[in-house]
Amino acid sequence: MPVLDHLKRDVERLKLNELKALDEFIRDKLRVKRRAEAMNAIMSIAKDAGIDLQELVEFGEVNNTCASDPTDTANKVGSKVYVHPDNSSLVWNGRGRHPLWFKDLIRKGIPPDRLLKRS
Repeated sequence: MPVLDHLKRDVERLKLNELKALDEFIRDKLRVKRRAEAMNAIMSIAKDAGIDLQELVEFGEVNNTCASDPTDTANKVGSKVYVHPDNSSLVWNGRGRHPLWFKDLIRKGIPPDRLLKRS
């Protein structure tokens, strides 16, 4: 694969900050492509079942499955929920690896307790 070999050589020359930016870019592209694949799979299943898009949307609205708050599922007694101050859709329950947005904010000097969701 000559194109892949060329890309590998280019990546080898990148500085650390450029590699981090490339990593974030690739992760974002992977997320977008996975979402698109999931949406296509959902639409295919719905089509096979004879369900049109409007019916699927209405079902989600009636059953409140489309309008849920992502912080509600992680908001159990005693659990910590960290929320990005500028984008409330970015949520971390404090378990597992730190998400990139959390690490970036900590590096910028924002203390973790300022990111805690307030009840």
